Amino acid sequence: MNPLWKWLPVALAQREGSMVVDWRYAGDTRLMEPFFADTVARLPRGEKFCRTTPVTALHEFAARDCLEPAAFVFHSSRSGSTLLAQLLATASQCVVISEASVIDDTLQFTEKPSTNEVATIFGSLLRALGQRRRADERHLIVKLDSWHITQLPFIRNAFPGVPLFYLYRNPAEILASHQRQRGLHMVPGMIARERLGLDAEPACLADLDGYCLRVLAGFFRAAQQPAAAGTLNLINYTQLPDLAWAGIAKRLSMSLDAQSVQARRDRAARHAKRPDEIFCEDGVAKMPPDLAPALNKLFDDYRELERLRLAAEIW
Repeated sequence: MNPLWKWLPVALAQREGSMVVDWRYAGDTRLMEPFFADTVARLPRGEKFCRTTPVTALHEFAARDCLEPAAFVFHSSRSGSTLLAQLLATASQCVVISEASVIDDTLQFTEKPSTNEVATIFGSLLRALGQRRRADERHLIVKLDSWHITQLPFIRNAFPGVPLFYLYRNPAEILASHQRQRGLHMVPGMIARERLGLDAEPACLADLDGYCLRVLAGFFRAAQQPAAAGTLNLINYTQLPDLAWAGIAKRLSMSLDAQSVQARRDRAARHAKRPDEIFCEDGVAKMPPDLAPALNKLFDDYRELERLRLAAEIW
């Protein structure tokens, strides 16, 4: 038996010239929280529950004991992806990895010369995250960070044939959500421009709304080509929550009875990130007049995604 069985990889880093992985003991804990970090935060602490190994330890997880990805979920941020992940996580058949920082750690290495080696590490990492610890677990769903849409070609090459989904939303509503609470990627300097798909144009630290629109434009455009090619399945925020079981669950061959569907409807009524709160919409963004042209241009990109979604007729 692999000595790291029931341990979760939580971070990958280069230290003293070697790539290492940090682990936390999870036992039979199900990944039910809105984000992977939330689950890690409630795991036991202490020296005996933490360890660090060389990255090669990831390769010890045999495919026969682990789930292969059933789907990758990309998104434009604040577009319902956390709700979708939560609805799928309530099904005992699903293991849902939601924005695990260790995945982001790994994808940062894709710009290095050793991309083939990174692809091997990435596959082994997902096997470690997809350990089948319960008999009825059959589907591994990987929800990525919003900026990982720029990494879609790498992920497609690493896992050809695995369905890719992209959730997006009316950009004025996304902006309104970030005006209420800024995401890390919407603050200049917090994430490298090249990882967001931005050009070298300097960002004004005081122009948070303008920066948000630039980031969203990059995300929307990065999704258009693979969507047009038929490799990226588009989902509009307005299609949730019903599409979670009427489309995606069916695509994964998940059988849901009426009671299970109602339980997911009840979950959908609550805030995706804060389950104790009743959900309310973000409303309309407060838009300074000088940003109106940028928002109008972004709406052109949004309408192109809508055109591609409707033309695909996959749902």
